Amino acid sequence: MICKRNHFYAVRFAQQFTIILILFLTFCILLGFASLFISDSKASTDKNYKYYTSVEVKKGDTLWDIASEHITEEYRSLHEYVAEVKALNGLRSNYIRSGQSLVVPYYSPELK
Repeated sequence: MICKRNHFYAVRFAQQFTIILILFLTFCILLGFASLFISDSKASTDKNYKYYTSVEVKKGDTLWDIASEHITEEYRSLHEYVAEVKALNGLRSNYIRSGQSLVVPYYSPELK
């Protein structure tokens, strides 16, 4: 009788464990799908477009000053932004001169 009782509890425990496991996995799958839909809708509303503009260097300006004025949040660092400005303008050093035109990138949510 004790064996049958233990077997009954073991089977019941296994059934309950299986149900809990199935519910947990279903929850995880639904959560995964929900996060996909949320990130897709957020990505479509937060889309920024990359543009370029020309900036004239004024007396006393440095490359880093201009970069600080035009950098947008899409860049990880000012150093990364300066590197892109240098590449766009064919600059090998940080030297710029008054009257020079520089192409600088920026992002905007508006499609122009």
